[in-house]
Amino acid sequence: MALAYDTGSQNFAGSGTSDTFNLTLSASATVIYAFVMSDGAGVPAASNPTWNGVAMTAMSDNPITQGGFKQYGYYLYSPATGTNALACTYSSASGGKYLAGHSYTGGPTTGTPNVGSGTAGSGTSITSSSVTITNTGGWRVCSYLCDGGGVTSGSGNTLRGSVLNTAWGVFDTNGAVATGTMTQSSSPTSGAQSIHVSEIVAISAGVATPSTLMLLGIGI
Repeated sequence: MALAYDTGSQNFAGSGTSDTFNLTLSASATVIYAFVMSDGAGVPAASNPTWNGVAMTAMSDNPITQGGFKQYGYYLYSPATGTNALACTYSSASGGKYLAGHSYTGGPTTGTPNVGSGTAGSGTSITSSSVTITNTGGWRVCSYLCDGGGVTSGSGNTLRGSVLNTAWGVFDTNGAVATGTMTQSSSPTSGAQSIHVSEIVAISAGVATPSTLMLLGIGI
């Protein structure tokens, strides 16, 4: 079964120490990603964010820092499906808080996605470090910031949800890619740039999917 985008959304909380919104994941969702961006002193607590009360796993390159901006990435395999809450609490009310959650179907239900090393800079675009794709069919997903605004999709990547305050959004490759980088753009608007990139792992060829396992069980 090939990877496919499921659902997602995002929210700007402004100053405050918490942010929560609901998403409705399909019954076939295999992973949910959360991305957080803070432009102040308030950073995610160690156990956050959570999906349906379950703590998500932090990506190994957290945080990516550019000036006063910090980006964080998290994931959770085998997430609870149906309508549940994505929630994040913060260490301080200072600064704006951005939270996004996006789910995918067709992947494995356990594992660790590869990530790129933190990439930050300034200008009208930024390219991530290389991200290893574990199995044929894998995608890449990123959160992208340009504090000058004017965020666009860069090198053909697909925006998921909407851009918040013209400055921050989540994008994916919307299809299989090889090991490599991911480029995002704010052209012609210039500003502080950072990009947080993760692999979306595909199922390895030859690994039985749940539907295959059901077929194999017929007649036993």
